[in-house]
Amino acid sequence: FNCFNDNGVRCIEHKGLMGSIMHYSGGPNLFSRTFLTNLFNINATKNRIIEVISQENPDLVIVNSIVLAWLSIILRKLEIKSICFIRETPIKGIFTNITKVFLRKFSVLAFISEYDKDFYKLNNTKCIVIKDTIKFDESLLKITKRQACEKLKVSSKNFNILFLGGTSELKGWKTVEKCIDMVENMEVKFVVAGYSDEAKKINNKKVQYIGVVENIQYMYKACDLVILPSNEPHQLMPIFEAGFFMVPVI
Repeated sequence: FNCFNDNGVRCIEHKGLMGSIMHYSGGPNLFSRTFLTNLFNINATKNRIIEVISQENPDLVIVNSIVLAWLSIILRKLEIKSICFIRETPIKGIFTNITKVFLRKFSVLAFISEYDKDFYKLNNTKCIVIKDTIKFDESLLKITKRQACEKLKVSSKNFNILFLGGTSELKGWKTVEKCIDMVENMEVKFVVAGYSDEAKKINNKKVQYIGVVENIQYMYKACDLVILPSNEPHQLMPIFEAGFFMVPVI
């Protein structure tokens, strides 16, 4: 937005509720409440989105996730140029071909890797690859472990092991559970972050569930080690984030 504004381009961000098809590697199970709720929200929100786009009459619409690829149907009917930025790692499944139909209707598709671009085989659609980058404020490194632990209400006296992924099987929760059982030292604490439908089922003194944390710097500065036992390849952003905060990763 800053880049557009600095160049005299008027930008409008739509922050309202939008339905989505959360079909990607690392996404929720197709039969989970999260997936189905977002899917049904497409029908509940599409008229409002059409109204907003029609009122603003933009020259270009940028869609920042493949989960919103269904918007291409609306944008094509309204004859508005569009770009879809695809930052999720693809996965084969029943929604793959449906997603490809949506993607073909965008003016331009932007991927973060050649692998992701080649996966969809959209030969007749203009595709570009923009290498993924992360920008951080180095002042965040000045936060101490004690300060971060106080913010998250986690003990700074423990050796804290961070797992990001809630109780997602894809991200390796079952492997983490086995590790927890193997660790006998009660001064080792497993700090579990991320969304989870089953968080209430985590009943172990060696585990502390902190949920979704908006300011990620506190998670990394509060912990001594990050574990990511992913079962399938997908975009593991925490690896880069942990690297910035100089926290070792397994």
